[in-house]
Amino acid sequence: MLNGWVEGLVRQRLARRHTGAASILRLGRRVIDLLAVFVGMLVVLHHFGVNPTAALAGLGVGGIAVALAAQKTLENVIGGASIIFDHPIREGDTLKFAEMLGTVEDIGLRSTRIRTPDRTVVSVPNGQIANASLENFSIRDKFWFHPNLSLRWDTTASQMRSVLDGLNDLLAQQPQIERDSIRVRFLRFGTSSLDVEVFAYFFARDWGHFLEIQQELLLHIMEIVQTAGTQMALQSHVVYPSAVSASDGTNAQVSLKTAGTDTKHIDHAATAKSA
Repeated sequence: MLNGWVEGLVRQRLARRHTGAASILRLGRRVIDLLAVFVGMLVVLHHFGVNPTAALAGLGVGGIAVALAAQKTLENVIGGASIIFDHPIREGDTLKFAEMLGTVEDIGLRSTRIRTPDRTVVSVPNGQIANASLENFSIRDKFWFHPNLSLRWDTTASQMRSVLDGLNDLLAQQPQIERDSIRVRFLRFGTSSLDVEVFAYFFARDWGHFLEIQQELLLHIMEIVQTAGTQMALQSHVVYPSAVSASDGTNAQVSLKTAGTDTKHIDHAATAKSA
């Protein structure tokens, strides 16, 4: 009775802070009950003059056998206890575990149930979760806005400055942004574009709220690029003339090289004949 009263009192204090504490308390109560029964049996045996040494020795050997047989179960129980009290994850958290992404629905002693975007439920042993690297998306304090812009090669220096100034002004006007994190830079001359990096952190209620902010910013970025008189870069095509095989110009070929594709050869002589 005293054991049950203590369990109820502790459960009320831990329930709000530690998800799954009730499972640990039930397990602890059962272990204490078994220990109390065992100690009572030893006292009774000693009272009737029976030497309990042999029983204790047999119990030790039996305990080792049980521990070896239940190694995985004990590993998962200990892993569950560490998750419950260390709380790297909580019910309702969105996390990435290995290649799996989902929301934690329940944390038990043996396993944790995770609901995937396909609405299936995956039960993961707590021993694996305790030893794995978890990426918890629900406890991040801010969101990373990091689009990379690719402008056309014919963008002039004045147009590039106009784009950079417009992006800086756009980010500086956002109330949810972390001011010290704003960075807009002309990053590099790319293979087929002029690359601009945009870097900033935003404060948002959740992922859905951040997506709304990001959508509006991307639309404003499109307007800034259009206002500056330039455009986003498309896949480029570069034409290289190849060697002429004859003095009369027959069999002359042109290599058409497309970024990210194989080189194609165009036979101008054949083209002229078909024309």
